[in-house]
Amino acid sequence: MVARHFYTLFILTLMLFKTVLSKSNKMKRELDICILSEVQLGTLYCKPLELLKYLKSIKPAFLIVNGNFIDKNQYRRKYFSKKHLLVIHQVMKMALDGCKVILVTGGDDDFLKRFSGLNLGNIHLRREMVLKLKGEEYFIVPEPAESGRKGVTAGLNRIAHRLTSNINKIAGIFPRFGRSAVNSNLSLFRKKNPSAEEVSTFSRNSAKYAIKKGYKAIICGKIRSPEIAEIAVGKEKVKYLNPGDWLQHLSALEYSHGNWEIYRYDELDFGLPNRKLRVREQSPREEEDVFIVRKPIASELKE
Repeated sequence: MVARHFYTLFILTLMLFKTVLSKSNKMKRELDICILSEVQLGTLYCKPLELLKYLKSIKPAFLIVNGNFIDKNQYRRKYFSKKHLLVIHQVMKMALDGCKVILVTGGDDDFLKRFSGLNLGNIHLRREMVLKLKGEEYFIVPEPAESGRKGVTAGLNRIAHRLTSNINKIAGIFPRFGRSAVNSNLSLFRKKNPSAEEVSTFSRNSAKYAIKKGYKAIICGKIRSPEIAEIAVGKEKVKYLNPGDWLQHLSALEYSHGNWEIYRYDELDFGLPNRKLRVREQSPREEEDVFIVRKPIASELKE
């Protein structure tokens, strides 16, 4: 009798522990502001599942996507991956739950730029915006005008982008060569990591652009390198922030308790399996017979 009560108490304790554990897993980190950049939904090399996990783990008051949320070529296609749609669905769900979502259109967001200034409930589209925090104004723009691509360089970039897009279409027409074509598309279309000199030039140009606009703090994207720094422009200092890109760095900017921090995604925080640690299962050489052992029936014993 005592053992029975002990077993019942043990089961109830396990159920209570499981309930508390499930609730703790559903708890979200509350943030004041979350800023993402260069998500590029619709491309082959973006990380939609990782982004979905991250968005489900946070509860920000403001979610700001600073440039290139959706790849510009995706608007011409008739197909959109389900994984990428889940990210859009999560962003809309966050907006319905009270989070203010601001999409700041970047240099490649030609389609969304037509709707700049549009407000759809808690979803807002802007070409640039100003964020006021503790009496300090942050100028948010994907790419400063001084660092923009001009002339022949811009034309060559457009041609290269169109060429790689056509390679992707050809890969779908010829399945036999699809794998190699997609791989070549990835190697061509992925931008190389910027050098230290390029990052330094971009940050200096961003700081100068902020001074020109009348601000002492600027939040940019585009250059792919996450950074929080103070840059001297003459006798003045400009606070420079960059969330980096989600494509390669899986990084974001988070503002909470009056401080800015760079978030870096880690699979171990979400329990995602590491692809490099997967074990290949070997198929059995011979099929084994399965025998069911049971108690003999009384009628069978009599026989």
